[in-house]
Amino acid sequence: MRGRGRVIGAGVAGVALLAVSAPLGHAAAAGDGDARGFGKPAAVRQFTLGKGGRWASCTAGADAPHWSRAARSVVYATRVACKGNIPRVRVTVHGRLVRAVGSRTVDAAVSDATRTVPVDGSVVTYSTPGSAAGKARWSGRYQGVSTVRITAPVRGTEGTATSAVRYVRVP
Repeated sequence: MRGRGRVIGAGVAGVALLAVSAPLGHAAAAGDGDARGFGKPAAVRQFTLGKGGRWASCTAGADAPHWSRAARSVVYATRVACKGNIPRVRVTVHGRLVRAVGSRTVDAAVSDATRTVPVDGSVVTYSTPGSAAGKARWSGRYQGVSTVRITAPVRGTEGTATSAVRYVRVP
C-alpha cells in the first residue's frame, strides 16, 4: 500500500475495540507541519486490544495529490486494507483536499464515501474529490487529509491518513 496512515478497528464481539494511535494532526500542535499549516504525513502504527472474539483491523494510507486528466481536477486517493477474523467491514472515509492560500489552508474539495472492504488484506481505493464533488482546478500546494472509520458490523475507532504535501501544476 502506498502512502502512510493510521490503523482503525473494531471488536465485533461487543466490548473490545481496537485502538487507534493519536493522530499527528493537521498542524494543530506546535512543531507539527509547516509554516502554511499543512500537517506532517502520518506514520502507520498498529494497536490491538483484547484476545479472542471477532475483530478487524484496518490500515489507511493517503497518496500524494496529483492532476487527473480523467477527473479534470487535482485528486488524491485514500487506500484502505483490513485484516481480521470476519469476512468484511463497512468503512467510511471523509476526504479533504487541502490547498495553501497565502499563509493559511482551505479545503479545495471534500468527499464522503462508505464501502464494503474485504477483511483479507485487499486494498480498496477512495478518491477525493469524488465523482459528484467539486473540482480543484488551480495550481498550488496540496495535501490530502482523510478521516477513516469502520461503521459496520459495529462502530469502530476513528483514524486518520495524511498525504505528503505536493505542488501540483494544473495544465
